[in-house]
Amino acid sequence: ARKVVAVDASDVIKEARQIVDRNGYGDVIKFANGKLEDLLKEGKLPLDQGEKVDVIVSEWMGYALLFETMLPSVLAARDAIMKSPSLDHGGGVGGTMWPSRSSIYLEGASDERLNYWDDVYGINMSAMKDRVVRELVDDAGVEVVEDRYIVTDRAELIEFDLNTCKDRDLDFESEFELRPRKKVDDDNAVVEIQKLVVSFDVSFSLPHVP
Repeated sequence: ARKVVAVDASDVIKEARQIVDRNGYGDVIKFANGKLEDLLKEGKLPLDQGEKVDVIVSEWMGYALLFETMLPSVLAARDAIMKSPSLDHGGGVGGTMWPSRSSIYLEGASDERLNYWDDVYGINMSAMKDRVVRELVDDAGVEVVEDRYIVTDRAELIEFDLNTCKDRDLDFESEFELRPRKKVDDDNAVVEIQKLVVSFDVSFSLPHVP
């Protein structure tokens, strides 16, 4: 890269600058310390007047992609300092976001924490289930859900093209259908969903052949 602009609001940027200087990249990598939106507003990014960047790389993803996300700030930077993207992702030279696409998914799952109370060393303690459910629904949990607990197919709620999406697109409604993962021969059979699992994917694409 001819020029790299590194932005961070924390003090660790001081050590990052020292590492860059000690390895001889001080002329290429420039640093800006502060919140991205403030640096944009105050014109304090180390860019020449009218200079645009080819790529914006950011790890902005929050829980379930959008909770506590920094995406609005990154989109503001895209609109302010990134070259216009090549919309067909196949021709023409343009800027791009990395990651460039993201999707949110929903799945139904069972929860062993509920089933546990049905037989605790031979004792039926299912009366505890209501209490456990209340604790689980008060706050969303962040955890690894093993594949064996997933009981439905994965439904895509939304996909974002990060080169073109707007702030308003992040507030969305979505229709979805969760189908049983395993084939059920009996039409009256019940697939029990004890919790909903939200996950996300991100992907990278080039707007042109480098």
